[in-house]
Amino acid sequence: MRVTFPRLPDHQRAYSLVERDDGVVQKLNGGVAGPGLPPDIVHLVVERELHIRDGIWGGIAEGVVFSSMRAELLADLVATTAALDDPTPSQIRELAAIKLAVLPDAEVDPAVIAAAARALQVEAARWARLRVGEHLDYDWPVRDTETTLTEFMRGYERATNSHDIELVSPLIAADATYWFTDGSYQGREAVARAIEATFASIQDEVYRISDLEWITCSHEQAVCRYRFAWTGRVAGERRSGAGRGTNVIVRRDGGWQMLHEHLST
Repeated sequence: MRVTFPRLPDHQRAYSLVERDDGVVQKLNGGVAGPGLPPDIVHLVVERELHIRDGIWGGIAEGVVFSSMRAELLADLVATTAALDDPTPSQIRELAAIKLAVLPDAEVDPAVIAAAARALQVEAARWARLRVGEHLDYDWPVRDTETTLTEFMRGYERATNSHDIELVSPLIAADATYWFTDGSYQGREAVARAIEATFASIQDEVYRISDLEWITCSHEQAVCRYRFAWTGRVAGERRSGAGRGTNVIVRRDGGWQMLHEHLST
């Protein structure tokens, strides 16, 4: 299911366009348009981050429109947390005790709520930057984090094989640190120059990642290790190489970027 939220002129009746996986298209009316993040996006982001499958958007995806009290209360908790300046775990627990008091089990993981709150802040910032006529798109259900990160690594592999630094650079964090066999590089610009030098020295290079293994995954960061291999022409002669890689990937502005890469042969 894909949900599109258009940015309409202030004070108009807001709506979202839902395209379900079964082909049904629905227009769902919302509140009044304005600069604030629409409540429907708040619910979608919270249900996505907390993996709530019986909430509002899970029901819409299944063709049933209903309101889960648990989803409503958790959305309120996360939105309140997002409004705080760097809330502590104890503050989040105190909020949960108040906001979720009517639930039989009000226990929450403060780290999970804090991560969802940060995601909500990212979406609020994205919404605030929209001009009238632009929109935000969301896919539902959200794939699990490991699947998403694996696809990110495959995209990184494809970008590398394009030999176009303009495709690779956006996947690298501004404060990235890369350790290659020929040296270390700090910052996106320095890393990009090193990668461009590799592109220039190895013609027709084909780079492959295999045996990808996730050491740790969370909503904010992940660490993986893998084997890599390359083939290409150096000074007109066919060459190849292989080794092991370790990468640290972080979530920035709603997407994933490489914070650290360590390649060794």
